[in-house]
Amino acid sequence: MKINPTYRPTPDTPSTRSSGSAAAPSAPAATPSTGSSAQVEFSAAATALQSAEGDVNLERVQALREAIRQGQLSYDTGKIADGLLESVRELLQADSSQRG
Repeated sequence: MKINPTYRPTPDTPSTRSSGSAAAPSAPAATPSTGSSAQVEFSAAATALQSAEGDVNLERVQALREAIRQGQLSYDTGKIADGLLESVRELLQADSSQRG
């Protein structure tokens, strides 16, 4: 898993995510008591995230959850640490090249 150094939140980017899946938008917000109505428009990024639900192999996710519960999931912590360090190095390099 890589950290995406190009992601920059924009004012129309949702700042929080619900604890559930991003499969379907939540129910419309209640209108304010002043009688005015509010409209919500999703950004292109939000729409793309909602339509990406098919990208997740739910059977694989369930199998991994079960393996974790049973203590049977084996993983190489050294490989995870190496990947994380490499991502940080890339971020630092990109940041230093943008500054100078």
